[in-house]
Amino acid sequence: MGSCEYKVSLSQTFSQSWKWTKSKTSSQVQCYTTRWDDRSWARDLSYSIIESDIFYFLYLHLLIMRILIIFISFFLFIDCIFALGIDSPSTWNIQLQGKINSQRQFMSIDLFDTPTKKIAELQKQWTTVICYFSAGTYEDWRQDAGKFVLSDLGKTVLWWNGENWIDVRSNNIRDIMRSRISLAKSKWCNGIDPDNVNGHENDTGFPLIKEDMIAYNQFLIQEAKVNNLTIWLKNSQSLIPEIGFQYDFFINESCYRYKECNAYIPMQLLHKPVFIIEYGSYSVNTCEKAKKSRFLLGFFRKALKWEWVLCK
Repeated sequence: MGSCEYKVSLSQTFSQSWKWTKSKTSSQVQCYTTRWDDRSWARDLSYSIIESDIFYFLYLHLLIMRILIIFISFFLFIDCIFALGIDSPSTWNIQLQGKINSQRQFMSIDLFDTPTKKIAELQKQWTTVICYFSAGTYEDWRQDAGKFVLSDLGKTVLWWNGENWIDVRSNNIRDIMRSRISLAKSKWCNGIDPDNVNGHENDTGFPLIKEDMIAYNQFLIQEAKVNNLTIWLKNSQSLIPEIGFQYDFFINESCYRYKECNAYIPMQLLHKPVFIIEYGSYSVNTCEKAKKSRFLLGFFRKALKWEWVLCK
C-alpha cells in the first residue's frame, strides 16, 4: 500500500492514492483520482486495470493491425492488376455493324442487332459485353420505333438518314429508354453504352440546356444501377465535371482530332478507363500521346463494321 502526490502544468494538481492487492490469478491496481481545474470544481474518476488484460489488449491490437495491412495490400494489388489489365492496348473493340468475329476483353456491340446467344458466347470467352443504343436520338429502323410520338422528335441528325434528335425531357422518352435498359439486362449485357447524350451541344430543335442533359444522364445512370449494369459515357466531355464520377467507363470519338482529350485526365486519375476512337490512319505519335495518358486508343473506320487497328 502506498500513496503519491504530484503537480503538473496548467494549474492542475492530481492527488492519487494507490492500493495494491494480490490474488492468485492476477495483480490488480486500483487508483482513485481527484482532478482540480481553474474553476475549482472536481470530478472523481476511478479505474482499474488488470495486468493480464494489458497483454491481451496489446496482442489483439497487433492482430487487428496485421489484418488491416493484409486487406489494404490485397486491394492495392487488385487495383494494380485491374489497371494493368485495362491498360493493355489489345483488349477492346467496338463493332456496331456486320458479323462479330473478334473477341476482346471489352466489346461494345449493338443492343438490338446482337442475338443473346452471341452475347453468351462472348462472355464464355471472358469478354465484358457492353450493349450500345442511342439514348438521344430516334432511329426509324429500330424495333421500338413505334413507341416514339411526333412531339418527341426534333431535327434530323446531320449525315444520318432516318435519325432525329429527341426531347429528353419527355416522360415517354424515359419510358422507352427504361425499356431498352431492361432489354440489355434480359440479354445479359454487362453494361450499356448510351449514345448522343449531349443534346445541349447540338441543334436538336428543342431548347435543351446543360441542366436538362445532366438530369437525363442521371436518370440513365440510376436505371443502369438498378439493373446491375455498368454505364459508359459517350463523348459529352462538358458533363464530366458535374457527373463524370458517376460513370464507370468513357468512350470518346476523335478527341485527339479536336484536342479535347484532356477533359478525361481527371477520370483516369480515378482509375476509370477511357477508350478513344480516332477515325483514320494509324498514327504512332497519337499512340504515344495516348500511352502517356493511359488512354486506350484505336483507329477505326467510320461505319464501325469491324476492328481497324489498336495502338501497340
